[in-house]
Amino acid sequence: MMQFITSPLLYIYYLAIALSLIHTVFHFTKLKDSTLDLVVILISLLLYIFIASLAIVIFINAGFIFSFTYWIEYLIIIIVIFYVPFFSVKKQKNKKLKKYTVGLTLIPFIIIIVVLHFTYAGNKIYKASKYCNAPIEIEKIVCNYENGKYTGQLKAFSRHGNGTYEWNSGRVYVGQWKNNLMHGSGTMTQGEKILKGQWKKHKFVQ
Repeated sequence: MMQFITSPLLYIYYLAIALSLIHTVFHFTKLKDSTLDLVVILISLLLYIFIASLAIVIFINAGFIFSFTYWIEYLIIIIVIFYVPFFSVKKQKNKKLKKYTVGLTLIPFIIIIVVLHFTYAGNKIYKASKYCNAPIEIEKIVCNYENGKYTGQLKAFSRHGNGTYEWNSGRVYVGQWKNNLMHGSGTMTQGEKILKGQWKKHKFVQ
């Protein structure tokens, strides 16, 4: 899902990963359990909380599709909700961090979810999209990609439902989609060549 969001939000994702790697490096140096290490942990924790909150808000407002494509988002949500406050606290040597881990995780998590939900409620969720515009009609979401333009239904930022894709090459597909793939009844037109019938995972079957 992160590949579909705007660059500023994506940079937060990258920063969280970078800080996690820095903390891992600190673990093998004299900086382990230092004040600097504590700051890195807290900042990365807040960033991961933001990412988990954003993923949940996207699922609420843009729809949920269970797909292993989004396994990173699922993992981050699980870590933030369950692992950090209830398991990692037992292994934390820093007494101050250990004491406040649950509050530092769950309170910001709830606050950020509420703020993001009101910021991106309903069709406004597509403001967070790198490719799509906030639609007036939910049936006619317009997304501009490098190789073409899509107009139709989306779910979790993926082409899902009925829609039309117009490639820059002139090829046009009108029909059903499932998780970004041509899937179901549809018609592909390219010049005088027409393929009309059933599609399965981006391939014409009959």
